[in-house]
Amino acid sequence: MSNLMAWIGKKIGLFGSSSKFWASWGGKDGNWAGETVTAEKAMMIAAMFRGIYLTASTVATCPFNVYQYGNGTTGNKIVRDQNNPYDAVLRLSPNQDQTPVEFWEGIIACMLLVGDGFAHKERLGNRLTSMTLMDPTKTVTYRDGGRVFHRYTDSDGNVHVYPASEVFQLKGFGFGGDRGMSIIQYGAQSLSATMAADKVAGKMFRSGLSSSGFLETAQVLNEPDRDRLEKILGDYQGSDNAGKLMILEGGMKYNQITMSAADAQLLLSRRFNIEEIGRWLGMPTILLGHAADGQTMWGTGVEAIVQSWYTLSLRALLVRIEKAVQKRIIEPADIGRFYVKFSVEGLLRGDSAARAAYYSVMAQNAIMTREEIRELEDLMPYLLGGADKLTCQVNLTTLDKIGQAAAAGQQDQQVRNMFRDWLGVSDVSTDQLRQIEARIKMLQEARSEPIRLKLEEAA
Repeated sequence: MSNLMAWIGKKIGLFGSSSKFWASWGGKDGNWAGETVTAEKAMMIAAMFRGIYLTASTVATCPFNVYQYGNGTTGNKIVRDQNNPYDAVLRLSPNQDQTPVEFWEGIIACMLLVGDGFAHKERLGNRLTSMTLMDPTKTVTYRDGGRVFHRYTDSDGNVHVYPASEVFQLKGFGFGGDRGMSIIQYGAQSLSATMAADKVAGKMFRSGLSSSGFLETAQVLNEPDRDRLEKILGDYQGSDNAGKLMILEGGMKYNQITMSAADAQLLLSRRFNIEEIGRWLGMPTILLGHAADGQTMWGTGVEAIVQSWYTLSLRALLVRIEKAVQKRIIEPADIGRFYVKFSVEGLLRGDSAARAAYYSVMAQNAIMTREEIRELEDLMPYLLGGADKLTCQVNLTTLDKIGQAAAAGQQDQQVRNMFRDWLGVSDVSTDQLRQIEARIKMLQEARSEPIRLKLEEAA
């Protein structure tokens, strides 16, 4: 806590020269690999960058709508109502500088990497007009009298204190505190080991994949001779000098003292580090561009893995964002009137076959109309009409009418057989049967009319 309070009011950047803050808050002390972990260095790891980018961009490009409950007890939901005070900010333009995709990518990336994403809410009266991203590393969250406040230092060094009602906080996973848990802090050991392995690999390539060693000679070298020898050796170091042959003079011998890359299993360590980062991000390594042993091309197995990522990781993130918006953006007076929801069907946009199958099921089971499907596909309305009606298969019925349908079917078959024998034909169509039944009904009504009149006269 003392380390944190010492940084209150100071400028701390997410990227740049604030390594001292990250070393004390998140990153170096106690790291077994000895590498300082900062947000900037973490994003230099290809697997980390890919994982955060893929998650943030996938969620940011998923359709996100504000719904308003209809008046009365009908339960109707109206999408993007013109009087909706939240739709324009959340879905169309969060501020004057960013598109919705850029805004949501930024705040989600901050949450994934640092633990929290922040945005200052700006209002015109009681109406939300815009949201501006805040650097989470420049934001200190504290409580005063039981109320939550956010102390923010902007890029100009000005300090602002905002109550929680003026800040949209997208909080990551945590144990119920005021801030989410940061991968930079809790994943420092794994990230430090990854950076150390990359550093070793880079140095080996820099030296032309040659291992370190020492030169052995029976003579004692003076300082000028040592300086001359080091200069000669420098001409043979580096990847640009790989393959050169060096002549050893005066009976010198070269002795290797370090293990080779194969002996140190450097490549296996780097593969494991990718899998470790995938665990921190909750993402299958195939999405990070890393194929596990025995896994080659895309197929049904990989498709199932991606589906599990949608189900177990993305779904939880989508719900987290929906609930955060519901609690920290929707005004208390509007709770129960407005709600927000991601349309996960947008994830099918790149899969035409899956999208067609989904629409087919929804239309055949009277869940969506053809007009609604055409609207989702950005197609013009069907001008001849009829596409706005719910349709279903005629062979479907409710469970309580199964016996009635069977009895009616047997009765129709019996009548059909009777008229077929009477007419002396092989079969009677349904239309013919209906015409005959209508004719018999007319005859019955004509016969019953004189009988009814006679009964009335007798009475």
